[in-house]
Amino acid sequence: MVAASGVNFLTATFVSTIEFKASVDEITANSLENVLDGTPTTVEVEPDDLVLVSNGSQTADLSLGSMAAPAIIHFEGRSWALWKRLAHGRREFGNPEAT
Repeated sequence: MVAASGVNFLTATFVSTIEFKASVDEITANSLENVLDGTPTTVEVEPDDLVLVSNGSQTADLSLGSMAAPAIIHFEGRSWALWKRLAHGRREFGNPEAT
């Protein structure tokens, strides 16, 4: 869906990875690799485009705890996998391995 202001909203879409322009000084996305309704797709990112990412990995794969047992973190979820791909070799994206 494209809004009147030119914003393109993709629903039922999972971003599997983000490709970045090689740069030491800035983080610039080149493309988004998506799964749209089960089909892999690529969205090219133009120089004036803005990409905002909230992968939800901190809560997406948690379970409920109780007064007797802590919540279990499931590190194998696709949100965690995206964070691991983004953080690989890029300290500015944090450390998904820190538990």
